[in-house]
Amino acid sequence: METTKRNVFVIGILAIGVAVFFLCQPESYSQEKTASKKEVLLNQLPDSSIIAVSSRWKNTAPLRTVSFTDLATATETNIRGVLIAQGVTHLLLTSQDVYPHLAIYSDSVSLVETDEGQVTFRYASRSPLSQTAMLKGPDNQLSSIYLGVDKTPIYFENNLQDKIKIISIVCEFLGKDEILRLPPKEIYLKDKQFLTVGKTCPYAVFIDRTSDNPFEWTLICVQPDLQNSLAIKFYLLDTPSEFFNLVYSSRVKEEYIKIWKLK
Repeated sequence: METTKRNVFVIGILAIGVAVFFLCQPESYSQEKTASKKEVLLNQLPDSSIIAVSSRWKNTAPLRTVSFTDLATATETNIRGVLIAQGVTHLLLTSQDVYPHLAIYSDSVSLVETDEGQVTFRYASRSPLSQTAMLKGPDNQLSSIYLGVDKTPIYFENNLQDKIKIISIVCEFLGKDEILRLPPKEIYLKDKQFLTVGKTCPYAVFIDRTSDNPFEWTLICVQPDLQNSLAIKFYLLDTPSEFFNLVYSSRVKEEYIKIWKLK
């Protein structure tokens, strides 16, 4: 009996140790999978291909780079001309290149309100968009984005595949002495664009809806000066281009990997 108890205790300790080991390493494991997926995609390209990326990552040969500033400000014609002059044949973009320049709201997702027929979720960010000039004082920020859907939490818990209708999106700005709540001017869901009417804030919100569970969604807030940039068109919208053709698109965890070929 004592031996059995001792064995159960040892097995329990080992199980806890294994669990802690994996819980402590999800980010590095995800990064390794992402890097591996990138390598697979790059290896599928013709040997004569020359890749341009907006940043470099570990464990790859040096590649041509194009700055995010150019992707945010230059026209397709200018970017294409620069890349062709360098002998570049493909442009690769990942969330590691684009997301640091945007406001990502997915670090904390909570259910804040439940009304009959509607559920409201709050999406917060560790690095909220600041200096928005939406309020009178200089120290204000887009603290949270509230999203209303037409289902009750039991649907999420049971993981049913019912389509969830988005009812409302509101951006909450916090200042020293005031709070302002306004819907964004534009909302993007997959390849669909929605314009809101009435008084709005000058931002676009992209909903990265990977499942029917809002707890797993990511909301991306884009400032007005980036909304028409190539970085947004090529990475978030897959906008058809006269000079570039999307040839690879894949996803590993939260990261999209996209490769565009110069025409």
